[in-house]
Amino acid sequence: MIVTRHDYRTLRKVNLHHYADQLRSHGKVRFFSVGFSYLSRLNMDARVPLWARSNQVENIDGVDCYLWRTAGHPINLRARVFDGLAASLFASYARRAPALLCEWAANSRYILIESGLPIIFFESIKRANPTARIAYFASDDLDAIGCSPALRVELDRTIGRYDWVFSPSRRLAAKFSAHVPGYCLPYGVEPGGLAAAPSPYEGGVNAVTAGSTLFDPSFFAVAAEAFPHITFHLLGCGAKAVGLQRTNVRVYPEVPFESVLNFFRHAEFGIAPYDPRGLDPYFAESSQKLAYMGILGVPAVCPEAAVGSYPGRFGYVPGDPASIAEAIRRALASGHFSGQPALSWAEVTARLLAPKAYPDTRV
Repeated sequence: MIVTRHDYRTLRKVNLHHYADQLRSHGKVRFFSVGFSYLSRLNMDARVPLWARSNQVENIDGVDCYLWRTAGHPINLRARVFDGLAASLFASYARRAPALLCEWAANSRYILIESGLPIIFFESIKRANPTARIAYFASDDLDAIGCSPALRVELDRTIGRYDWVFSPSRRLAAKFSAHVPGYCLPYGVEPGGLAAAPSPYEGGVNAVTAGSTLFDPSFFAVAAEAFPHITFHLLGCGAKAVGLQRTNVRVYPEVPFESVLNFFRHAEFGIAPYDPRGLDPYFAESSQKLAYMGILGVPAVCPEAAVGSYPGRFGYVPGDPASIAEAIRRALASGHFSGQPALSWAEVTARLLAPKAYPDTRV
C-alpha cells in the first residue's frame, strides 16, 4: 500500500506511480490518496479532475485507487501562535480517516508512507498491522515544502519505528540515518520510454519546464523579456503560472508524463525555476525534472543551489536578471549532450523491495 498526496490516476506521474506499476507483479497494490478537499481547487491540484471519482475504490490497470475527499483538510497555518490548534486539526483529520485505510493496511505486507500529510497516519497503520514493513518515502524535506510544524513533530516522534527510509536524494535520506536505515532510489526509465517522437513544437527556439513544486513565476518575467525569440513552455505549473501573460510564454494544463519527456527531449534547454524560499541543496538530487533532463541530455537552467555536481546544469541567482540571462546563454551555447545512464524502473523497484541486497543504495 502507498499512502500519498498523489493519485495513481492523474496525468502527473512521480516515482511512486512507477513503483506501483512494477509492484503489480508481486501482489495486490493499493494507492491511498489524502489531503484532498475544496481547498485543493484553489491551488489547481492535479487531482481535481478526479473529484467525482473520489471516496470510492476504483481499479485502474490492476492498482486499487482511493482518493479521500473531505470538505477541508489541515494545512500549515504559518504562525507559531496557531501551532497548538494546527496539531489538534491534524490529529482530528487522522482520526476521521475512512475505515478502508486500516482495512488496506491490515492486508498489506509492505507500506510506503510519503513525506507530508501522510505522516499523521503512521499510528493508525501500525495498529492495524503491527507486522507490516513500513517505509518512510522522503520525497521532500518537510520544512522545504512548507509543511506545518505539527508534521515535523509527528515525524520526529515516529521515525525510529519505521523499517527504512527511501529518498531520491542521498542527502535527504542521510538526515534520518541515525534513526533508521536510509537508502537512495534514483529515478528510472521504462524500456523504450525514451524513444524519439515527433517534436511538439512549431519551430523556433524552445525552453520548457514542468510541475508546480516551488514554482517561481518571477523567473519567466525576467527571461521572457530578455529573450523574446525564445518560446517558454510551462507544463502543469499550477496557479502561479496562470498570470504569466507574455506573447512568448505558453501555459499548459497537466499533460501525460510521456508527453512531458517529449517536450524535454525536443527543447533547446529545460528550466527548473525553483523559488529560493525553501530551496534546499537536496533538490539537486531529488528534482524529477532535472533528473530527466539529465537522462535525456538536455541542458538545464536552475538556481545555483540545485546544480550540484551534475553535468549540463547552468545555475543562476534567483531574482538577479543578469545571472538568469547568463545561465540561459550558457545553456543555449552548450547544446544537448549524451545524457546520463539510468536504471530501469524494474531495477529501481527491486532495490525498494530488498534494499540490503544493493549496497550502492545505502547512505
